[in-house]
Amino acid sequence: VFGYLFVTAVAAAIAVLWFVKGDDVARADGNPLIKPNEHEVTREADAVVLNVLVQNHADVTAGQPLVSVCDDPAWVRRYQAAQHSDSLAAALDRTAARRELTPDEEALREALKHASEQWEVRRGRMPKVLLRAPLSGVAVVAEGLAGKVVPAAAEVVRVLDFDDLRISAVLKAANLTYARVGHPVKVEILMTYGNGEILRGDFDRSGQWRWKKRH
Repeated sequence: VFGYLFVTAVAAAIAVLWFVKGDDVARADGNPLIKPNEHEVTREADAVVLNVLVQNHADVTAGQPLVSVCDDPAWVRRYQAAQHSDSLAAALDRTAARRELTPDEEALREALKHASEQWEVRRGRMPKVLLRAPLSGVAVVAEGLAGKVVPAAAEVVRVLDFDDLRISAVLKAANLTYARVGHPVKVEILMTYGNGEILRGDFDRSGQWRWKKRH
């Protein structure tokens, strides 16, 4: 009798776990829960962004040029040295506005000015590499990107794929125990309104929002 009861209890438990669905409510709390899949465009070496070819949040197609960069190590070092030289020259200009420069400072100022002129002639020969969109989507370009040195493996540009939406949610421990990769999930969008009220709804086949009921 005990054996039959045990087998029956196990079978009932399996049936309950098979048919009972676990509900979780994940709240955004300032962070978006539903996001497009993000694809970063990077380089394996430090790179100077020479020119930005698209506007921020512009629609792009797969293979479209996004930015032109130079990742030749020698040219990147020259570019960084020129930046330091320009910064020092600007500091000397500010000093000259307050007081008269010493002979050594004036000589350094002239040397930096000559070096800057020489660099402007040479920088047009920097080898260029076009970074292209890995897929169609929306380009995200940081403000003031042109002229920056982007470290190796860091994001240069990002492309958002709104045809591949991702949901980030934390499951309860009880549901996490039974969740497996590949399990089907039904998602309902709950929109907060007013004083903590929740509006429940979904999209119909035409893409229009349809309210179900209000809690």
